[in-house]
Amino acid sequence: RFATGCILFLLIAAPPILYGAYRAGLTQENRIEEWLPKRFDETKRLYWFAERFGSDELLMISYEGCTLDDPRLPELARHIAQPPDDPAIDFPLFREVFTGPRMIEQMTEPPLELPRDEAMRRLEGWLIGEDHQTTCAVALIAPEAYDHREAAIEHVYQSAAKVDGLSRDDLRVAGNTIDGVAINQATSQRMMTLTIASLAICVSLMYVAFRSVLLTWFVFCTAVLSERLSFAWMFYLGATPDSVSLMVPAVVYVLAISAGVHLINYFRDEVALHGLPGAAEKAVRHAWRPCSLAAFTTALGMGSLLVSSLIPVSRFGTYAALGTLSALALLFTAIPAALVLTPPRAWARKVYKSHRPDRLAPYWKQMCGLVVRFPNLVAGVGVLLLVVGVAGAARVRVTARLHDM
Repeated sequence: RFATGCILFLLIAAPPILYGAYRAGLTQENRIEEWLPKRFDETKRLYWFAERFGSDELLMISYEGCTLDDPRLPELARHIAQPPDDPAIDFPLFREVFTGPRMIEQMTEPPLELPRDEAMRRLEGWLIGEDHQTTCAVALIAPEAYDHREAAIEHVYQSAAKVDGLSRDDLRVAGNTIDGVAINQATSQRMMTLTIASLAICVSLMYVAFRSVLLTWFVFCTAVLSERLSFAWMFYLGATPDSVSLMVPAVVYVLAISAGVHLINYFRDEVALHGLPGAAEKAVRHAWRPCSLAAFTTALGMGSLLVSSLIPVSRFGTYAALGTLSALALLFTAIPAALVLTPPRAWARKVYKSHRPDRLAPYWKQMCGLVVRFPNLVAGVGVLLLVVGVAGAARVRVTARLHDM
């Protein structure tokens, strides 16, 4: 009765869903110091330490031939300390830039007046190499630049291009800031490749199974909208995605495809038995209970991750559960409405001619016969696999290091 209204509602809701998902993708961030709840004593001590001694938001910058007497190093440091060429950023991205020669000069002058050898010994291992010649620059990122880390790193590379005899390809940059940015970039690039591959595989498999472009299109569009909605929730509810919660859309997409296939299967059975008229309504009547139970139990399983102390894990559980329930609502709104408004008539005629839904294919019957004839063997293999699985689970090691991601 409300098929047209359902489709109109989805068409109106699609732009804000797509916009929210797009904005969420722009705000992904990986800062390991933000992964612990603020109520933890460890977190409070970390912030106390950062307020007094600064954070570890820094970059170590060097290049081949970077020595204490290299004139390119102080020039590079001077360019890095200046505001970037970006008109949208009118403040320095780095609050201080240390170099080996500068630190030696400060330590050998008043008030310290250390001997040069003593100054070199104290700086050895972080600003001075063991050969007492190799050195580097350490750039401390300004607090105002925490939201502009990619711009800060790009500014470092652009600064190298302004120094005679240096280029951006010559630099070697390290530090947890560039680690986080590199993970963000790698995640974005690989996610696009994997998403396209996943979409192509899913569409191909659904078409082979459904033998209908229209049915494949209905399930695919519903799954994609569900996937985008699960991401949009993060933007509209103020969450910042990270490398863990970025997996939420993929999980919701797979679950939406699965539920959509179940609904289409019920629809096909009704068409085969009674024809196209009323098949969509009957399919929904049969499918809503098992699909809803599956979605709610999945959401409970995802929601159980809220007990985790790691914020990215609990965030993943929250939005995976919310996305799963949202996908269920879209499933029983979009697909039945589309089946009513644009029924696959040619496909339905072919299915109805069979006069019955597809039963177990011969190879499934053969497999059932094997299970019945050899129950002990099947049970023994199952127990063996269970033992192997338990042994493997005992060797799992949990980590929260960015490099391990």
